[in-house]
Amino acid sequence: MYIEFKNIKSVMKFLKEHTYGHVSKDIWDCNLWFYGKVENLNNKIFYTDKIKNIKLYKFEDVSGVLQGVAVVSYNRFCVNVYLDVLNTIDLNEFFHSLLNESENKPIWVNCCRDYVANTVIKEFNGKVNETLSMQYYFKEDFKEDKFYNARELTIADKDYFDYNWHHMKASMEQGIRFFAIIENNKIISLAGLAPFSTTRAEIVCVKTKEQYRNKGFSKALCNYVINEGFQEYSVLTWTTHCNNNKSISLSNALNFKHLINTYQIIINRSKSV
Repeated sequence: MYIEFKNIKSVMKFLKEHTYGHVSKDIWDCNLWFYGKVENLNNKIFYTDKIKNIKLYKFEDVSGVLQGVAVVSYNRFCVNVYLDVLNTIDLNEFFHSLLNESENKPIWVNCCRDYVANTVIKEFNGKVNETLSMQYYFKEDFKEDKFYNARELTIADKDYFDYNWHHMKASMEQGIRFFAIIENNKIISLAGLAPFSTTRAEIVCVKTKEQYRNKGFSKALCNYVINEGFQEYSVLTWTTHCNNNKSISLSNALNFKHLINTYQIIINRSKSV
């Protein structure tokens, strides 16, 4: 579904009419990422170039009520816009600055639910399932000093795992912990625990080598990660694409409940009148 707005005021009206309630800052981190600059949301926003389009993520609860929007540029997380900001003049000025848009130019908003960015956010709600008993079961928490040893463990699985290692060291430096099940010195199942705030973390990068799938390895490893996560965080979440049935099925088996849907809205500056 594509909606055309003639000006920024109509965009604001659309967002306000479809928004109510409150969004906790724990849902997303509250930082700006733009052209390599990182600024706190409460500080002044700096722009180094004109932007031809922006992307918004809208967050809906399971009943379809919009809970908030996030502004994204060039596939980067740009700024979280919370509901208490939506009704202020600052957001109106923010859209003007971001779009460099005059009132007489049309604005296109893509509200297509089938966009690849559509995701489902789930929150853990239940007891941790009993860990499965299986042969060759060994769990490893890859600390920074074990990174290179872990890399060596996957040499035989290079085609499957290698694309992960390009980002794993940087991820570790950002605080993400990785866990694995290892058999015969090879990683057969991998999962990560990514902190989003002091109270919330997310289960990420859950992958099991193909010939070991449907044997319970991912479920057992994720149960282990959940137990580890609750040692430090009060809320654990799971985010997946809305069409990723295997991921959704696994999260259901792990007692995660459906919490929020996200959809991407693209606002493009148009030369037409």
